[in-house]
Amino acid sequence: MDRQEVLKAVSSAVKESLSDEDLKLSESSQLTNDLGVDSGDYLDIICRLEQQFGIPQPQEKGVKRMLIATFRTVGDICEYVEQQLAGQQLTHA
Repeated sequence: MDRQEVLKAVSSAVKESLSDEDLKLSESSQLTNDLGVDSGDYLDIICRLEQQFGIPQPQEKGVKRMLIATFRTVGDICEYVEQQLAGQQLTHA
């Protein structure tokens, strides 16, 4: 999966979570400052992407919240998805 496909999937998850299909997003879109994403939205976005791509959810308590704290832009979420998908490919090779 290339970066544009990941960006499209992340953008779709953000739009669905925020119930705004008209949002214009780019990798540099600031999640909190530009889009008003709150902690519940972050969790919803990540859960949607984990489900869509079959990304395993962390079992350790609080890991997801710590991870979410590192996301500032749409591009940051794209990086996370790409890293998770790369890890899946390594374990399935």
